[in-house]
Amino acid sequence: MNKAILMYHADKGYYPYGSPASGGNVNGPTLSIPGISEYLSKAPTIPSDGLSGYYAYIWSAGGAGL
Repeated sequence: MNKAILMYHADKGYYPYGSPASGGNVNGPTLSIPGISEYLSKAPTIPSDGLSGYYAYIWSAGGAGL
């Protein structure tokens, strides 16, 4: 995911981001970042063992930073 996010930034000049209604992050058992699918051959699977913690992708306004 990190490599895909960095490739997105290199191509577009900003980090992927969602709508303000989403609160500035994408999280949960399935991590789906808007616009990132073109940089992945398949979406990664997040472990569901209950021990791996909480996963989140957080961005600043307009994709200016992570």
